[in-house]
Amino acid sequence: MSLEINETLVCEVLLNDNKWYEIMLGSFYIDAYEFQADGYTVHFNMENNSPHNGFSFTDKNNVRVCGPLSSLHAFKLRVDKETKA
Repeated sequence: MSLEINETLVCEVLLNDNKWYEIMLGSFYIDAYEFQADGYTVHFNMENNSPHNGFSFTDKNNVRVCGPLSSLHAFKLRVDKETKA
């Protein structure tokens, strides 16, 4: 059994600074955490042959926020009659 979190419904996240960040709906996603420059990966942190996971979202001020998944403490999901989430 798992706790399903639909990325498309995430509307706020709680980060390490203990502040909730309101985000643009549909902008949140999780993927490998790496840095790139000129189309090349310049830093890719590997542990046990697997990349660290990271997150990315656009906040309400249209600023992109990215970081390691470990810095997320909680999520708020948009729930309405249409999504039934």
